[in-house]
Amino acid sequence: AKVVMPLIMDRNGGFFTGFSVMNVGESTTTVTCTFTNTSYTATATLTPGQALTDIQANKIAERYVGSGTCTASGENARIVAIVNQLGATPNADQLLVYEGINQ
Repeated sequence: AKVVMPLIMDRNGGFFTGFSVMNVGESTTTVTCTFTNTSYTATATLTPGQALTDIQANKIAERYVGSGTCTASGENARIVAIVNQLGATPNADQLLVYEGINQ
């Protein structure tokens, strides 16, 4: 199973992202998330119903804009993802959300 997150940011114009990837399969799986043009990764072993949550603020690089791909190990592994884009302005906080794309 694979989930693609087309927009991942770290300190980009006041925005950063955070995501959660959940194991919706019936067995334990290891999830590895990689990101374009960086060696940063997020990895966890998840039991059914468990999620990996990662926030990219101050983790990749200032003004980073790229994409992420999370892959689950195992023959019948199934994962889903949701991404939050967060930004703070002097007058208001901003929150945008999208679902990862299963492949």
